[in-house]
Amino acid sequence: VYVLADPDYAGREFLRSGQQCPANPVIPARKVHPDIVYAMKQLVREWDNPDVDEARRALVLLVLARAMPEYVMVDRTEVESSDIVYRVVEYMSAHYRENIALTDMAQALGQSPYALSRVFSGVFHTNFNRYLNRLRLDLAAQLLVRTDYSITDICYHCGFESQRTFNRAFREYFRMTPREYRNSGLEAEGDEEEQEDLKEPWLL
Repeated sequence: VYVLADPDYAGREFLRSGQQCPANPVIPARKVHPDIVYAMKQLVREWDNPDVDEARRALVLLVLARAMPEYVMVDRTEVESSDIVYRVVEYMSAHYRENIALTDMAQALGQSPYALSRVFSGVFHTNFNRYLNRLRLDLAAQLLVRTDYSITDICYHCGFESQRTFNRAFREYFRMTPREYRNSGLEAEGDEEEQEDLKEPWLL
């Protein structure tokens, strides 16, 4: 979930110099305050409500209030790696349902595959393929619970090339089949061991 907010929402206390940015924009899950999770969920619920602008402003402020203490702010000219992290997350979010490879992303971002592999391993504690599958499987899990789309439709909508590949990946990650997951009515949580390995990064 991405929230692109007007900078005015942040208030003057959070509007630092435009020359500053976090040394690392990713907050590991273990450091994410519960208020951030609550605020993000509320922002999603109120996404289409035109009458709650002030509430949205307050929720954005709450996210920032809990997130900012986790950041080390540095001069933007000193940090180039954070820009790469932003671009990687943005690209993956935009293209994860497509048939993409690490080399495709490297070419699109003007980086070497090796440099991007280091971002995945060093920042997200995983590799490109696992990150890609995680995005696809989380979307599939949400669609299984919240829609009546067929499992086959969900499989292809999320970017999997075959239902066999989808079923195998889903079972490995959630420890049950897509049909069992749908019948259980669970929200997307995933395998605990897998999630610990991925460190559940948050980009704010």
